[in-house]
Amino acid sequence: MPAAIRAAAASARDGCSTLLLLLLRRRRQQLLLLLWLLWLLLLLLLLLLLLLLLLLLLLLLLLLLLAPLPQPLLIMLLLTILPWRHPVALLLLDLLRLPLLCGRVATPA
Repeated sequence: MPAAIRAAAASARDGCSTLLLLLLRRRRQQLLLLLWLLWLLLLLLLLLLLLLLLLLLLLLLLLLLLAPLPQPLLIMLLLTILPWRHPVALLLLDLLRLPLLCGRVATPA
């Protein structure tokens, strides 16, 4: 009789451990799915932030080009906003310095 009880207890333990492993596997899959969704949300937020910064930069460029400010003041304002060695800053500086190099300096009205 004790052998049958031990076998039944071992079978119950195996059944419980199998059920526990299935539950843990499902829980792990849910956690991995949650982490994957959080990662996608983080990437989406970073992309949204990048698009917002690009929009702000375009609005700033439009404001700088349409504002009736003298050209050197525009250059100084641009240098205070953008990093000095940034490719966009260098391109905008070249575009703003072109009238200065041609001798047509914008003066305030």
